[in-house]
Amino acid sequence: MAVTWHKTSFLGIRYREHVRRKHGDRFDRCYSIRYKLNGKDKEEVAGWSSEGVTPETAFKTLSEIRENIRKGVESQSLASMKRINEERVMEEEVARQNREYARITFSKFWESDYLPTAEATKTPRTMQSEKGWYKNWICPAIGDVPLMKITIPMLEALVTKAIKAGKSPATIRYIMTVISQVWNKAAERGIVQGDSPTRR
Repeated sequence: MAVTWHKTSFLGIRYREHVRRKHGDRFDRCYSIRYKLNGKDKEEVAGWSSEGVTPETAFKTLSEIRENIRKGVESQSLASMKRINEERVMEEEVARQNREYARITFSKFWESDYLPTAEATKTPRTMQSEKGWYKNWICPAIGDVPLMKITIPMLEALVTKAIKAGKSPATIRYIMTVISQVWNKAAERGIVQGDSPTRR
């Protein structure tokens, strides 16, 4: 079945109507933009009326593409404009997520992610020990510190304090192991990157 295209009052913009689907009191219209790129005729679908596309918005897009072609900038087609916009949106989402991750403290991640998983997989005796180490040593030292900002000097200060309190080397190793396990769980979720500072 041949497609019938209709002109609009905007040069380079035309439309065809959907054979069944309506938008408002008329058939849905698919608008396209037509222009020359590298000396060749090019046509791209700008979108449907039901998607919010109008002859005015389609012409605005076409004008932007023509101006980009004139200036020699990258966005010289609707497809490239959409790709660049999608990349920009993705970059903004990554940046937003990174800002959110940067605010996650050790204690917040302990409560929301590590503890539920550990309680489901470890023995009650092990969890009793880990909760005690967390309450008495880990939380006071780094509980309010964002995971990304935990440093070796912070952990060295924790170890020094535990030694002065008479804690055995084995207990201190267990404390460091818990910190390392929390870090590794956060790394699995993409919240932090690299090795746990306990390894250094």
